[in-house]
Amino acid sequence: MNVVTLLGRITETPQAKPINDTSVINFTLAVRRKYKSSGDADADFIRCTAWGKTAEMIEKYFNKGDMICVIGEIRNNKYVDKYGEVKYSVSVNVNEMYFTGSSIK
Repeated sequence: MNVVTLLGRITETPQAKPINDTSVINFTLAVRRKYKSSGDADADFIRCTAWGKTAEMIEKYFNKGDMICVIGEIRNNKYVDKYGEVKYSVSVNVNEMYFTGSSIK
């Protein structure tokens, strides 16, 4: 089963774009993880993509710095860069989003 739940802060104000008859939004979540051995906080920056009504809700209600909970699937992406080299990336395809009531003020 491919299910991931993330709770983090949006790193840039999300903006949806139309593709065919639906909306798509790409954004990055800063997700805290356990402290480093030095005691400093650490974070992972995870690319996320949402489609349709979910994308429209994220664009309407969330801004940079807002906390959001997303549930989705991990996707492995393969592409060829401008130099002809095959590259791989990992992102989360968001199926659900939840308000957490927390934002940076």
